[in-house]
Formats: sequence, structure tokens, C-alpha cells
Amino acid sequence: MTHSIQSLLEALQAARLKDSQLAPSVDLHCELLAAQARASLPALPKLPTMQDADQALAAGRPLSELTSLPLGASAVKELADEICVIAARHRPELSAELATIRGYLAGDGLAGESALVDELLTFVLNHARRPLLRAWAGGLAEVNINDWQRPVCPFCGSPPDLGALDAEAGKRHLLCSGCDTEWVFPRVGCPFCGDSRHQSYFPGENERYRLYVCDVCRRYLKVVDLRQTWGTVMLPVERVLTVGMDLAGREAGYT
Repeated sequence: MTHSIQSLLEALQAARLKDSQLAPSVDLHCELLAAQARASLPALPKLPTMQDADQALAAGRPLSELTSLPLGASAVKELADEICVIAARHRPELSAELATIRGYLAGDGLAGESALVDELLTFVLNHARRPLLRAWAGGLAEVNINDWQRPVCPFCGSPPDLGALDAEAGKRHLLCSGCDTEWVFPRVGCPFCGDSRHQSYFPGENERYRLYVCDVCRRYLKVVDLRQTWGTVMLPVERVLTVGMDLAGREAGYT
């Protein structure tokens, strides 16, 4: 399921009105979404035929492997630089690290490399590439992904960064960290390493959220239990509203 940027902005603003503690995270992401909406996109490669797409998915290959997406295009780098500026304005304590990333994007070496710089670089690139990857996935919307059930996105090959248990049967859906595609994944097992024996979860402050952790690969996944929600739920919005769970997962030693 895809959502327009306008609908995501409206849902974020509505959540902000209900809980003022969300303001710092919501305000940052609203500005990031606005930057993505006005960003220019590099030309997309030719979409695969339905037959080629079906064959690739049946073989376990994301459709991004059928072509070369222009993830390093100048338009993507320009958006990445703007994202650094936006993030520094909202998180001034990270200005030095974000300046390092801007230098890297301009062609300098990644001086002062650290775990924090690496994490921020991932954040910047995820947001800078998202308009391109969303456009790619949007062009493939007619492709049947019901039988995919693999740990990476069927369209762009990115890992998930959020999950959901559906309201009808409790099936687990994953949200792509790159293009926001949602796909079904087996309920049991770590979506990163596949282990099914060492995964557990911590309930959130209410029954709406769970934090799944894996003691094999030390990764975590935020999950929204849609059986405990009412009304329309947009998973890309929940990604922002659950930032506290990210902090909890990292403080517990998971990544």
C-alpha cells in the first residue's frame, strides 16, 4: 500500500496535536517529507516486463536486480545535502557530524568516521533515496508480490524497519525502509537472519506496539499490532511515531 506525501503529512500533524511530546520528531520528518516532495528525480530505468518480474520474484530476486537504479545521481546527492541541513537545524548537537557527511557528499573523505557518523549517513541516504525508490516501486504496483515472503523488499531489495500484525488474521507485514512497500512475511522468525528459536518481544506501554528482538543477529524490529488499533493506520507514519522504541532497542544493545 502506498500513501501520498500529503496524506503522510496530514497524519503526522494530527498525531502531533494529540501528543505534543512527538513534536520534535514530527516536525523534523514533516520537513524531510516536504523536501522529498519538491526534489527532482533522476530518470528511472525501463521497468521490467510482467513476465520478467514474475520470474525474478519466483527465483527470490528483488526487481532492483534487473536494472541499475541511479542511487548516486546528482539529484539524490542534492537532496541528501538538503537533508543534512534540515537535520542540523532540528538537531544542532549533531551539526559537526552532519557537516562531515556534507563534506563526504561533496567528494571529501569521511573524516572523523564513527558509529554516530555511520548511523547518520544511513539516515540521510535513506531519506535522500526514498523518492526515487518510491517512484520505482510505484511503477511496479501491478506486480503480484503475495508469494514473496522474504526478508528484503521485493521491489528495491532494502530491509524492513517496521512490521505490523494485521487486524484480521494477525499475519505479519513488513514495511520497506527504502521505498515504503509493504509485504507479508512469516509470523515466526527473525526477518533479518531467519532464526526462529531466539526471537522474543517486549510489549510497549500499551498493547498497540511490540519490540521484537533477536539474540542471534542482535537486531530489533518495531511492530504495530493492528488488532489493537482503530481507524486508518499508515505504517510510514508509525515509523516516526515509534522513535522511542528505537531508543529502547538500542539501549538494550540491539541495532
